[in-house]
Amino acid sequence: FDIQGLNRILNEVKDGEDLMCVGQQPTFSHVVRQICGADAEIKRGGLARLDLYSINPPRGQLVWLIQPSVYELFE
Repeated sequence: FDIQGLNRILNEVKDGEDLMCVGQQPTFSHVVRQICGADAEIKRGGLARLDLYSINPPRGQLVWLIQPSVYELFE
């Protein structure tokens, strides 16, 4: 998963549609960094929400980041 792959996916998304992407490290954190500039380390099993304000190139804001340790609170 890289920024070029995301660009290809975004070109297929229609206005008003939501998109969820899944990736692996270290490329997923790198794509998040390219989109919003956040130096976010997304651990295995982590979730990040980005709101995009530009599609080409993809630019946006990191809205939230949930690390896997939070899941233990629900056990």
